[in-house]
Amino acid sequence: MKNQDRPTVGPPDPGREVKSAHMKPGKPLARHTPIKARNLARLARLRASGFGTDGKREWIMGMPCIATGRRPTDPAHVLGTRGAGHGPEGLAPLARDVHTDFDGSMTNQRFAQRHGCTREWIRQQARRLEKEWQANQNDLAV
Repeated sequence: MKNQDRPTVGPPDPGREVKSAHMKPGKPLARHTPIKARNLARLARLRASGFGTDGKREWIMGMPCIATGRRPTDPAHVLGTRGAGHGPEGLAPLARDVHTDFDGSMTNQRFAQRHGCTREWIRQQARRLEKEWQANQNDLAV
């Protein structure tokens, strides 16, 4: 291989044209695409349909992870196959890594080895928490 065939690293040759961005020093970058506005009413409706409006999300988030006992926790949708589309039922407090693994493609055996419990056990705990939540709501209504 001759020297002229080898790729060069470092500054370009003095006679070679270098392409650069057309920017003036001190001038801020111009945005060509406007930032999308957030539809706060729509986000509130989606949060309410996925987590409820009666404080259940906060109640779940106040608990330690049912798999590891760690805090903070995510209110994870563990029943059904549609995540938050399932509604506020079936929430369980899971640490972020447990929640990620629960929703991911990890095998059930690997999940159990890593976290010390099965996905089905977590679903059973979510059903128990749902019954406990309903009982607390009925007590408050009386």
